[in-house]
Amino acid sequence: MSQQDHRAHGAPSPDADGRAAAVVSRMVSRHGAPSLEHYRAIYADLGLDWPGDAEIRRTLPVDDAA
Repeated sequence: MSQQDHRAHGAPSPDADGRAAAVVSRMVSRHGAPSLEHYRAIYADLGLDWPGDAEIRRTLPVDDAA
């Protein structure tokens, strides 16, 4: 009987958060972080309620120089 890789069915691997953080960090280093205006536009396009500037800054990389 062969062993199945259950990660292929949606179960995250134990280090998925660490890998995701590394990808975000690499992209921000290469391209810069989005501004709050970019995030507002995305939330508006998706029809989502804006959680507030502080919450976005707490959970996502934000370019404060803009």
